[in-house]
Parts: sequence; C-alpha cells; structure tokens
Amino acid sequence: MNKQEFFEKISCKLEGLPEEDVKKSIDYYNEMIEDRIEEGLSEEEAVEAMGSPEEIAEQILMDTSLPKLVKAKVKPKRPLAVWEIVLIVLGFPVWFPLLAAFGAILLSVYIVLWSVILVLFSVDFALAVSGVSTIIGSIAMAFCSSIQQGLYYLGFGLLMCGLAVMLFFGSIYTTKKIIVLSKLIIKGIKSFFVRRSEA
Repeated sequence: MNKQEFFEKISCKLEGLPEEDVKKSIDYYNEMIEDRIEEGLSEEEAVEAMGSPEEIAEQILMDTSLPKLVKAKVKPKRPLAVWEIVLIVLGFPVWFPLLAAFGAILLSVYIVLWSVILVLFSVDFALAVSGVSTIIGSIAMAFCSSIQQGLYYLGFGLLMCGLAVMLFFGSIYTTKKIIVLSKLIIKGIKSFFVRRSEA
C-alpha cells in the first residue's frame, strides 16, 4: 500500500479526533516514512515497516488526552436547536445521575484495582519484617532458653521470608497485569469518545 492509502486508513480510524491532532500525527508518520525512503526503501516497503494502520491509530488514540477526546466528541457540529436545548434541560434529572453513577462506578473499579496492589505489597512487607524479626528472635531464644525452640522459630522465620519472596514476585506479576487492565479500561473509555469506522 502507498502512503496515501495508508494515511487515509489511519484518518478513517481516527474520525472524531480534533483535525489538528490527526494532521500532526500524520505529519509525524509521514516524516518517518520519508526518512526510511531516504535510507533506500521503496515507498511500499517504508509503509509496511511502519506497521498496520490499525496499530498506528491505536497508538495515536492512546497518546491523545482523555479531556481532548471528550471535548472533541461533546462539541456539537452545528448550533443546537431550541427544542434540543429544552430536551437537554428537561432530561437533566435523568441523564445527569446516570452519567454520575457511571463515572463513580468506573472510578471505584480503578481504585479497587490499585488497592489490590497496595494490599499485596503491604502483606509482603509485613511477612518480610515478621520473618526477619522471627529469625533474629530465634537466635536470641537459642542462646537464652532452649535450642529446640530457637530452631523452631528459626524455621518459622525462614518460612515467612520464603513466603515474602514468593509473594513479592506474585505482587510484581499482578501489578503488571493490573497496569495492562488499567490501560485497557482507559483505551475503552477513549474509544467510546472516538467514533471508529470500519476500514
């Protein structure tokens, strides 16, 4: 595919974004393609090396701020008629609470996701501190009271330290997955505000 077809597909996927943002993004990718052509690639090879138009449109969408997307989507294309304004005002007691509830649900889900990470790392820290303090206490107990109790507490402390290490890696894995899920939620919200037509 040539540059023109490539950029037409991208523009089609980004319909609804502000014109200046679409033009700025296309200029950026056009410059990248021109650089690759100067390096010796043909136009088709340079376009193919950029990736699919869908991938590039997704990247542009993710780089655009959510407030800008909302403003572009909410901004009317023409002045509102009197009857439309009346309907908006009369429907306010219905649509505003629904919109506020939807926003509160999204915010709650986001907070809960990040709370899971905070709780996992807090439990991990508590296990690590407990394990280390139990190991230190077991050494003192072995010298002061009995070696058997000291060994028992030493084993228990090592077990807690081992659990802390395992939970640390589990927490890292969970954090990565929650970051991916958060990006998907933000992408879903953004795609709601950008009308994406089929290629």
